[in-house]
Amino acid sequence: GDPATGDPASALALLRKEMLSGPWSDITSYLRRVAVRDDRARVRDDAVLTLQSALLGGDTVGAPDSYWVRCFSHDDGSLVNMLTEMAESFSGFDKRTEQRHQVERTAHLAVSCVAKTFLAKLPSLLKASEHDHPSTFAQDWCGLLDRMASLGKAATSEELKEAVPEAAKNMLLVMSAQGVLAPGAQSGLWEETWKRAVAIDSALTPALVGAK
Repeated sequence: GDPATGDPASALALLRKEMLSGPWSDITSYLRRVAVRDDRARVRDDAVLTLQSALLGGDTVGAPDSYWVRCFSHDDGSLVNMLTEMAESFSGFDKRTEQRHQVERTAHLAVSCVAKTFLAKLPSLLKASEHDHPSTFAQDWCGLLDRMASLGKAATSEELKEAVPEAAKNMLLVMSAQGVLAPGAQSGLWEETWKRAVAIDSALTPALVGAK
């Protein structure tokens, strides 16, 4: 029968599916665009914070593991590419202007949004890679570190320069504590991670997690 008039669990599952493929995804995509493209600093900042709240509350709409993989892929519209677009936008503003300071403040919020979402959805990302190909997670993770390195290099404000390595450090520590980042990890994850981490900050070495 019609799940909308039958079993409550089926009706809820259908509602979540419709929300994910429609309104919820539309809202998160819109917020991402506003965060990158709007000319008004306060609107951009609010869009990032609202996007973060929506993503961290994604479990309420039953987003599948594959959804979170797309968020951290290299595809257009991903969270990873949001960082790239923000770094590219810096060049449009003189380093000494208030506008440049404002776009870097938005980027600071975006780095926090991406890092918090990545850590919150790490179990889903790992589970999805088990069903797909083990190298998928390593590729997306290394791609995220590359984008963060580029953003950090493009930064002129001390706030953003400090925020990027701090966010990377937190992710590295959590991944190590959970046993994801360890010597001998699949797809060269251990070696490739530290090659990229040191490009973000010279202090981000295996010694951070007690390794040589």
